[in-house]
Amino acid sequence: MENKYILKLANFHKNMDAMDACIREVWKQLTPEQKGMAENVLLDAWEEEEREGFQYTDSQIIASFLGNQILYPCYDAVFKAIFLNDNNYVLLRDFISWAIFQGNRSILELEVVPSEPVIFSVDGKIFRCDIVAVLDNKETCNIEVQLTHKKGLSSQMVVQAAKLHASQIKRGMPFISIKPTLSLWIMPFDFTKLKNCYNSARLRYDGEDNKAMNNDLQFHFFEFSKSIEDPSQKGLSLWHSFLNVKTLEDYESLKGKGEIMQRALSNLASLSNNPIFRKDAVEESFKELGRKIEIGAYCEEAKLEGIKEGEIKGEIKGEIKGKLEGIESILELRFLAKGLQYMQAIRSIQDLDKLNAVFHLSKASPTIEAFEEGLKEYL
Repeated sequence: MENKYILKLANFHKNMDAMDACIREVWKQLTPEQKGMAENVLLDAWEEEEREGFQYTDSQIIASFLGNQILYPCYDAVFKAIFLNDNNYVLLRDFISWAIFQGNRSILELEVVPSEPVIFSVDGKIFRCDIVAVLDNKETCNIEVQLTHKKGLSSQMVVQAAKLHASQIKRGMPFISIKPTLSLWIMPFDFTKLKNCYNSARLRYDGEDNKAMNNDLQFHFFEFSKSIEDPSQKGLSLWHSFLNVKTLEDYESLKGKGEIMQRALSNLASLSNNPIFRKDAVEESFKELGRKIEIGAYCEEAKLEGIKEGEIKGEIKGEIKGKLEGIESILELRFLAKGLQYMQAIRSIQDLDKLNAVFHLSKASPTIEAFEEGLKEYL
């Protein structure tokens, strides 16, 4: 660690009395181990600020992870929990409609393919959501949503989108049946060097910028540190404001701005007021945290004090149901009808640990025959 960051940390402790009152109170309640983790959060944030050219106050950084303030919605774990713990993915549908299609297309059906957090060498804190969406014209497309705080991503973007696009191919499948793949990159910095907060890219012919070679591989960029040029795009403007929430004042300013925004704020408030989520976000590995988010472990109703035994059983049943749906989605996506023929047998499994094993088997098996052989162990 460079000396300048060590000195900055020393000044942080020296000037603790100048911090927000809530920050001082939270700091007093932390164990020595937790304080060490919080210091690492600060050091990492300062390094990232210098690399990426954006800046938060020390109070905002600490409040986002540990304090009694509203959580920053673009912190990886918070972002994923807001959208994936939402019933029927109402928020994700609306967000995709505005962030990719500028409100001109709506999502009829949306299915999130469960995945563990993806760890890349350029950023150990990226979560990736793979999505199958049916648009209002019945067109089906694959969508990946990625939240990133890093530059130099052009090659990574192409490789990841190409992998997702190629994953549709099965033996004997005609290329015409492959669905478009859309990558949505959410960025707190200037990546495209263009003025507007929303921009997109396609594969185009040299010398003919307006003529696309292929529209099936698309890249969409939501650089929410920039302004919105078209004020008529109210939905995009609201999501732009939501992604920029860093203080309680920002949070309060979005109240009364429609049902979708109220729902997003409610999810954000639920997470911000959930001490277990705060603790896990700081202390746990991102892999384990991602698994908990996927099974809805931080839904507000599951964390109320005085929860009854029957409600606990209901939560377990809900986890089993969600895991079965995840297995079914992956089998259909990877092996089509051949994969779905095993669901009747898989539904007889009511042990969550076994279902987790089958879930990972469905993702890792190279062929349907390998999946069938591995499945025998859990039936």
